[in-house]
Amino acid sequence: MGSETWLVVGLGNPGPYYSHNRHNVGQMVLDELAGRIGGSSKSHKARAQVLEGRLGIGGPRVVLAKPLTFMNVSGG
Repeated sequence: MGSETWLVVGLGNPGPYYSHNRHNVGQMVLDELAGRIGGSSKSHKARAQVLEGRLGIGGPRVVLAKPLTFMNVSGG
């Protein structure tokens, strides 16, 4: 399992207005996972905040991505 890589994308809408909206549950889950992994996210050229880490000792490598675009344009 140590060589696996998981990509987890938390969809939602950016900004404080939408932060606790039910449509942002994907980003809320991502925030919880990021807290468990530790570290800080970095801006990525794909207009997303990205955090890489491992789930536990010897666990899979995880890439967490939070798009900085609105839901209706998240396909890019």
